[in-house]
Amino acid sequence: MSWPTNTDYAEAIQMPELCFADTELKHSVVELNRLGLPKPYSGNFATVYKVEAAKRTWAVRCFLRDFADQRFRYQAIDAEIRAKKLPSAVGFQFIEQGILIRGKWHPILKMEWVQGDLLHRHVEQTLDASNHCSSLALRWIELCRSLRGAGIAHGDLQHGNIVVVNGDFKLIDYDGMYVPALRGRDSHEVGHPNYQHPQRKPQHFGPWLDNFSAWIVYASLIAISIDPSLWRVLNAGDECLLFRKEDFENPDISLTFRSLMRHSDHRIRALAEKVRSLMAQPPESIPPLDGLQEAPTGEWLKDHTTRKDVSTRKNTTAPLPDWIAESMRTQTIPSSSSNSDSVRALARALEAEGVAPPPMPDWLAESIRNQTTPSPPATGASALARNVATEGVTPGLPDWVAESLMRRRTPSQAVNVRSVRNLSRGMVLEGVVTGIQPYGYFVDIGVEWNGLVHISEIVTPGDPKDCIRVGERLRVKVLKVNQARERIHLSLKQVA
Repeated sequence: MSWPTNTDYAEAIQMPELCFADTELKHSVVELNRLGLPKPYSGNFATVYKVEAAKRTWAVRCFLRDFADQRFRYQAIDAEIRAKKLPSAVGFQFIEQGILIRGKWHPILKMEWVQGDLLHRHVEQTLDASNHCSSLALRWIELCRSLRGAGIAHGDLQHGNIVVVNGDFKLIDYDGMYVPALRGRDSHEVGHPNYQHPQRKPQHFGPWLDNFSAWIVYASLIAISIDPSLWRVLNAGDECLLFRKEDFENPDISLTFRSLMRHSDHRIRALAEKVRSLMAQPPESIPPLDGLQEAPTGEWLKDHTTRKDVSTRKNTTAPLPDWIAESMRTQTIPSSSSNSDSVRALARALEAEGVAPPPMPDWLAESIRNQTTPSPPATGASALARNVATEGVTPGLPDWVAESLMRRRTPSQAVNVRSVRNLSRGMVLEGVVTGIQPYGYFVDIGVEWNGLVHISEIVTPGDPKDCIRVGERLRVKVLKVNQARERIHLSLKQVA
């Protein structure tokens, strides 16, 4: 007889008094969805249903796969958790004759229902709470220390298995947990790919198993505490905090690593470099988060993650593009068509970044909202000029704008487009040649797909491979974006 499916469980659990052998569960009420059917919380290993009993609420885990040593594993895990009294653990009971499907009993796990917020939802809801994520990071270190001290590894540390309850953490889903009694066995799962070492396999099963994912959660929390805008910029919360499987597999072309390692804050750059260094080590050699010589303490976190107020920045002198310097000297905004395009590109990009420099005058904010060229009074331009001259770089501007000032480039040349969604026709961007074909060049412009410069849009006629090399940097213009076919058409000759 085949193992039950999600549909089988959903049908059976509609009648708790018939499908359960456990007395408490027989008299429970199952949570329903909008259609009036049992509401499933599906995972890779099991489907969970929330049931309300007379005095308590339970999570009933219905297994999607069968393993010969399943009972032994859960008994070993239960015994270890009870003995170590881990504050982050949740009580459970493995029931061999748990649920009746088509006349046959199948095991379930009856676990305390934890009322709280899953980690990614909690982070998203508290982005504006100053230093909240750094406080979570401190609690996270303590949790990892307690697990390691007990010789236990959860096996699948990720946002969906971490519940925030009154500012502290509870861990759920113990399907992949390691305890000393399981030494020498393989794991039946390899965890969520957006949190696991890219080399992890079932054979990787030991007390060090959580080290990589612990670092990923910690680095994400610290980075977000320093710069909450990363949550939006990197489209976080979509099955991840900040990092994804693709970032670990291809860090050289990863938008996340590119954004973090080029960030203006040295602490975020250091975190990104740390994560990359961990990826170069085998899973069993990753150092524990709480075991570093410079193990973070509360004071360390406070010193290293507090958001710095703009007023505390040291004044720096950054060379300005000629058109900005000229506008500052004359207290006007550039009026040439090319510079007007630059200002409009800056407006669009600032809106996409969601950045509004704190001292921004009303006339500039209005131009950004409307995506038009700013037309300030003389006093407005003068105030902007004084602000840039005093700070070196306008406070709050994203890295690509600061970089444009440092390299004497107009913002249209420095637009750091992070997604195909931000591309628009006419944008002039910098890219790197990644491939050469008889029909043109493929160019990485920092988004999900490479763009194509067709041979008809190349300045010098002839064989493309005779004109350029892989790795060469180019300035290209966006001609067309076809999201349905995942194609970006670029031109070289229109910016030559």
